[in-house]
Amino acid sequence: MKTSFKGSRTKVEKKNPETRMVTYVRGENPVLNITVNGKPIPGPGGALQGICLLHPGNAYALLNFTGTDQVHGFNASDNRLIYFDDFTLDTSDEEEPTDDLNFTVYPGIEQPVIV
Repeated sequence: MKTSFKGSRTKVEKKNPETRMVTYVRGENPVLNITVNGKPIPGPGGALQGICLLHPGNAYALLNFTGTDQVHGFNASDNRLIYFDDFTLDTSDEEEPTDDLNFTVYPGIEQPVIV
């Protein structure tokens, strides 16, 4: 239903020892956080199936972030690992279940890894 992208870098700051003001900032370790909000697919017997059953810590390829797609400088063909983080599954007696699936792209990893 909705996909959110948040790119970030770790900031390394150097301060002037006398004034305590930042005089230099360097960005390191680019990371792209992706949140996919959707509705789980109920399978036979009503059990949920598909991406919502992934265990946190697994690597997973997102269908809508592949090939030469670019999001704020992150190139999907260069990114080697998409890591499934914590998730939220909301269920209700009155509404269809929804879930938030969180992924992190680490572009510096050279080989796909499933941990």
